[in-house]
Amino acid sequence: MIQLYPRSAFRFWSAALGAVCLSAAVPACGSDDEKKQDLSPFLGAWVINQGAVDVTCQGFSPPATTVSGNVTIKEGSGSDLVLSFSDAALSGCLVAMNVKNGVASPVPGQSCTFTFQGTSGTFAVNAGTLTVTPPTGNVNLVGTASVALGNLPITCNGTVKGGLSALAVDAGAGDGG
Repeated sequence: MIQLYPRSAFRFWSAALGAVCLSAAVPACGSDDEKKQDLSPFLGAWVINQGAVDVTCQGFSPPATTVSGNVTIKEGSGSDLVLSFSDAALSGCLVAMNVKNGVASPVPGQSCTFTFQGTSGTFAVNAGTLTVTPPTGNVNLVGTASVALGNLPITCNGTVKGGLSALAVDAGAGDGG
């Protein structure tokens, strides 16, 4: 017959639960460490090279649209990074991203507004990546765009992708002095 001693049992379960809580807290500490990653390679102004928007809209696929212009990447307040697009296809779109192991991924559940050829819409960002090895990088965002043409609502699945080249930030860089 096994006898339980209340104090011994309490001490055992307290120690066991403490160990479980400690082990559960370790990954959470890792997320704080991830926030301390070096974000400097991402930050600054970038120009989009060979950018394209590929879409499929309710049974038809319009031709790919070229994306050009600039992307500004800054540190975010609720995320590691915020991408701000200033081009014809995604003008006004802000995308929050978090960085893990040198790769930025969109924060889940966000959307941004855009204006394309005079039509406003919403782009819900579902997935994607941003990688940089200065002075170049790549962006790939996957999501769903919703627009209205007259009284006709249209929903499209789309991918925004392109290469990035860093723009000179320091006007004195490279002038030898």
